[in-house]
Amino acid sequence: MISPCSPPPARSTLKTAFDHGGGLDASGSFTLPAKNADAKFTLSDLPLSPLQPYVANAVAARITDSSLGANLPLQVDWLKPEPSIQVGAGDVTLKSLKLVPH
Repeated sequence: MISPCSPPPARSTLKTAFDHGGGLDASGSFTLPAKNADAKFTLSDLPLSPLQPYVANAVAARITDSSLGANLPLQVDWLKPEPSIQVGAGDVTLKSLKLVPH
């Protein structure tokens, strides 16, 4: 049977905590036939010091304390050959950034 109606978007939720602290919550909806998704990402209290090995060559200091948080809406459309990813207006927070020179 062929129906002119599109199926309703599927809802999904993800919640996880990281080994070194902080967490990620993501929730939203997606439709496979329309090839699009809308989501809200919340990153909370992610410590930046575990990222030191990845930024060591770019920063002439050692990260001793800090945490990152963010609340961002995201829209993804992969209907066309070149997918579109749009990050909407949101909040990004950096708490207590402490650097020690090498």
